[in-house]
Amino acid sequence: MDLQHRRPARGYEQALGTPREPRRAGEDRASAAYERAIAADDRLKATEERALAAYDRILAARDRVQAALDRAASEIDELTHVRRRGPGMEQLQREVDRARRNHETLVVAFIDVNGLKHVNDTRGHLAGDGLLVAVADSLRGCLRSYDLVMRFGGDEFVCALSGTDIDDVRARFTEVSDALAGSQAGGSVTVGFAALGDEHTAEALLHRADGDLLARRADS
Repeated sequence: MDLQHRRPARGYEQALGTPREPRRAGEDRASAAYERAIAADDRLKATEERALAAYDRILAARDRVQAALDRAASEIDELTHVRRRGPGMEQLQREVDRARRNHETLVVAFIDVNGLKHVNDTRGHLAGDGLLVAVADSLRGCLRSYDLVMRFGGDEFVCALSGTDIDDVRARFTEVSDALAGSQAGGSVTVGFAALGDEHTAEALLHRADGDLLARRADS
């Protein structure tokens, strides 16, 4: 028998091909592992981007809070810690608008600190500042927490009280006068009052209260 020309058995040919199949399977597994690694990296990057976006939102919220605090601080008189005139007049207009919208009463009180110049001239400006602080403290202590209290000028304050009448407001300011007289600074105030009418703007209401103050000074 001529062994040189004998063809290999079929099973032998298949056996020669089997080493290539594990190599393909290994390549497929390596490719799948690489794709999983890429996907994991993408997920990590997405997580980092979400974390950075959340941090940016936190910073933006902090900046908004700080801006609000800065605005609130700029509206407050540094000495007496009541509203400054500009922001106070804006709030007075809102009080007028709200009272009209809700058909409520609104009373404005115009307060003048008696003898502030004399205190400054005889006892010094620190004593005068102490008197102004005592007036502001007496107003905040005797009025409601939501009533408007603003420093209108050097020795003048304005308050606005909603949902009440002039008689009740006068009684409250009697308490203010008593609290001020009993404070360490002492002192007294003269107060004029005006109730909101249908025709009044905030400025007109304030003008009427100032006119009542002048009339009370003339009578005293």
